[in-house]
Parts: sequence; C-alpha cells; structure tokens
Amino acid sequence: MSITADDETLDFPAGHRDVLVMISVAKRALTAEMPPQLRLRFLQWLDFSQKPYAHDSRFTPEIIAAIGPMCDKGDELFSETMKLGWMECFRTISRDDVFGVFVALNPSLLTAIRMRHQAFAGRAS
Repeated sequence: MSITADDETLDFPAGHRDVLVMISVAKRALTAEMPPQLRLRFLQWLDFSQKPYAHDSRFTPEIIAAIGPMCDKGDELFSETMKLGWMECFRTISRDDVFGVFVALNPSLLTAIRMRHQAFAGRAS
C-alpha cells in the first residue's frame, strides 16, 4: 500500500501530521511496562482537552481514541527521524512522502483523518 499525492492524507494540514504520528508513538509507549508516574505523563500528554488544540476538531477525544499504537516498522522509522533532532524530525514526518509511509504502516491515522473530514463537513452544513 502506498500513499500518493491524490490521497486524502494530503488534505490534512502538514503542521498537524506530526501530532498524529506522535499520538501513535505515545500509544505504543503505553503498551510497555513503565513506572506509574511516566505512564501518567503520557496520558496527560494525550489529554488534548487541556492543550491549545482543544478548540480544534483535528484532535477530538474520538479522533485521538481512533489512533492505534505505532507498529515496529513505524517505530523504527520514527527513531530514525529522531536522529535529525526534534525540529527536523517534525518537518520530515510532515512531508507527504514520509507521512504517507506512516499512514501505510498505521491505517488508523487515515481513519483519524477521515473522522476529522467528516466532523468538519458536518459543521459546514
């Protein structure tokens, strides 16, 4: 499965694509054993209701819930992009070709994008 420029993923703002990937990475981390305090920090980060994004329908609780944990290959790709440093990592993740790979590896990202499009279309009518 590959993602092309014709796919609906490109209709999702590049500046928010990295957030979708980070949600998936955080959910993967939550599947591992960790101290309760660290688990709480991951859960607090996922609580977007207290973030500047709270007014933004891109990150409703339903959309966040729809995103599954990152798979092994996606985690490897994320780890490689992290070697570039935070800022370059986020820019790289948001590129059409790289984000398309993350979506192909984790189709729940596409589900979240579709949910956002449906929510936005519902508000517009």
